[in-house]
Amino acid sequence: MNSNFKTSASLKSSAKEILHGNWSKGIILNIIPTLYYIFVGIGTVAYTSTYNYYDPQSATNSTNSAFGIIVSILLGILTSGIVFVFIDWLKTKNAPETPFKSAFVAFTKDYFTGSFFIQLLNYIWVLLWSILLIVPGVIKAIAYSQAMFIYKDAVESGNTSDHYTDYITKSRQMMDGNKWRYFVLQLSFLGWDILAWLTLGIGYIWLAPYKSATFAAFYLDLKENQNTAEIID
Repeated sequence: MNSNFKTSASLKSSAKEILHGNWSKGIILNIIPTLYYIFVGIGTVAYTSTYNYYDPQSATNSTNSAFGIIVSILLGILTSGIVFVFIDWLKTKNAPETPFKSAFVAFTKDYFTGSFFIQLLNYIWVLLWSILLIVPGVIKAIAYSQAMFIYKDAVESGNTSDHYTDYITKSRQMMDGNKWRYFVLQLSFLGWDILAWLTLGIGYIWLAPYKSATFAAFYLDLKENQNTAEIID
């Protein structure tokens, strides 16, 4: 493993550095996914407390509905776009002037079509791997996790591909040897995630920007330690 890679603690430190004095902007930037987490948290408690009044099979069917898939894809586009903003924030050290508007950057004409199809392909492939076993699905989700950020760089460089699968392939290549680092980084937030859920999702008001900024720092760290030209070309 490349010894130049930053540790999880160092990546988190980079996230806290840009958020220091700018937490309000980080919170506003993440407000939509945060409200979603709060809604899910409260909904889960409400469902659990009245479980006997519902048909579990109906709940399963609802979860797997087309609407649920669309929501997952759109939420994935939104959260990826938020990381886009944090990537630029980390690079320039300048907080977004209009954080709420900036959160929807992946829905703009420059990014949306590619973002939608990359998220859709990502969803389908991870789902297919998960049908085999949960572990392969998790591994593939981690392997494909950088596809949207590679696409962002490609758009900005004016060197986009005609094949959206290329960005997932490049993510898999980029994450070769780095999947464990990413998994450990995710695991390092487990305690905070549990605490956030115990507060019915309210804790995500602070945790969501912290995590988004940290995963943006992870991507930048990968780029700095790999051949960026080969990744984007």
